[in-house]
Amino acid sequence: TLYPNPSNGEVQCADIVAGAPYRVFDVTGRMIASGIVSSGGSISLNIDGTTTGLVQVVVQTSDGIRTGKVILN
Repeated sequence: TLYPNPSNGEVQCADIVAGAPYRVFDVTGRMIASGIVSSGGSISLNIDGTTTGLVQVVVQTSDGIRTGKVILN
């Protein structure tokens, strides 16, 4: 679960451990960000200030791949 949704760029991931790699894709499928989930399960989606709308977040965990969608304001 990703929250808050919609978001201004800082998103929390419920049930995701720190250190998990993530990727963020826009509606066209273009990867616009990637990184590692920080301590506390936080993902920063502050891309460049121009990306708004629906994005898909893909997080790789030890249990497999988890995806979620977030609206960026």
